[in-house]
Amino acid sequence: MTTITTTSLASLESWAILPFFIMFLSIYLIGYFLIFRKQTPKIRPEFSSCLISLFHGTPAAILGFAALLSDSHRGFAAPNTAFQKLVLDYSAAYFLTDLLHYVFFYPSDVLYIAHHVATLFVVLTCRHAVSHGAFAVLVLLVLAEVTSACQNAWTIAGARKGEDARARRVHDALSPPFYAAYSVVRGLVGPYFVYRMVVFYASGGARGLVPVWAWASWVLVVVMAIGENCLVSGELDTRTPAWHFIVVVPLSKPSQPFVVTPVVTSGPSSVALRALITFVSTFFFRLHHCASSVPPLCRCCIVWPCTSGVEGEGGAPHSIVVPPFATPFWELGT
Repeated sequence: MTTITTTSLASLESWAILPFFIMFLSIYLIGYFLIFRKQTPKIRPEFSSCLISLFHGTPAAILGFAALLSDSHRGFAAPNTAFQKLVLDYSAAYFLTDLLHYVFFYPSDVLYIAHHVATLFVVLTCRHAVSHGAFAVLVLLVLAEVTSACQNAWTIAGARKGEDARARRVHDALSPPFYAAYSVVRGLVGPYFVYRMVVFYASGGARGLVPVWAWASWVLVVVMAIGENCLVSGELDTRTPAWHFIVVVPLSKPSQPFVVTPVVTSGPSSVALRALITFVSTFFFRLHHCASSVPPLCRCCIVWPCTSGVEGEGGAPHSIVVPPFATPFWELGT
């Protein structure tokens, strides 16, 4: 009797992805046919995809973190717990739904389709074929999804910023923290964790538990995903070159700011430059003194981004307008 009950529970557990898939598909269809029905055909699918991402990203990050904490034997070689398997099923259902979205509406977007297929491979092999390694996969999942809510809000606002002033303000306000968090999590923390993962598995720490083909393929997929993130993040908001400035505003003539070190950010490297500017402005520009070459009564702020003004040599604006969201970080000489 006990054997039959255990087998039945295991069978039900292995099909947990099905109700989650139905849930995500239903949310997508509700978004497409009801919530966003008045939107243009171009952005309806994108908004619906963002909707299911909102129902997956932050919940998956929270559930994944909770599943990791609940395992007292957590580690790269630890067996998957029932809670961890549930989170893997939840994420697999989301990626399957979003994969169908891309195949149906954006079949030429090979990069995202390949990303979703590869992610499904990692999640499903960890969940069903290996039954170990959920610790590594869930940590990577948490890191990948922790910025999801901000990214979705930023994407939706960006899609409407051309026709809605409020959406434009939201998009501008979200850009600095989103780029910074996205870059730090996926550009620093993620690669470091992958390094620890490779060192452990390559040293034989999970020999006999996690096959070489499994962890090697997982690492390959993650490394490719990191590379894809660099490419995609470089194109997140770079349809036109965006100039970023450290702006010094003389208090005596606040309407006449002058530019210090303009930086053009366009292409794959832009996200790193944006993150660097945000990081520096936040943590290192809170100074109580200034260089002798800068007027003593000035204030400094970051313009993020600034494409307004009259273009000078090389296309760089030589007169700019400081937008409302570019508040001063400190007053020099105080």
